[in-house]
Amino acid sequence: MSLRYNGILVGVSEGFLFRGQVQTGLNSSQKTTLMIGRADIRLGTILATVALAVFHSRNIFTLQFTLTFGTLVGHF
Repeated sequence: MSLRYNGILVGVSEGFLFRGQVQTGLNSSQKTTLMIGRADIRLGTILATVALAVFHSRNIFTLQFTLTFGTLVGHF
């Protein structure tokens, strides 16, 4: 029970913090967009993703995955 509760609580609160607060705030203050592939991605999304990746990563392999996946999730 505790594992499920913590998993849900941490996931929702982390999503609210990084995507809801940090990314939205950064995108409001930074109007710069970066062209990555064929997508225009806001600088605030990239900065929030880097903060999330540093927060989560334990080694270089998880950092790369977290940066890639976080950018995709943040963009959509």
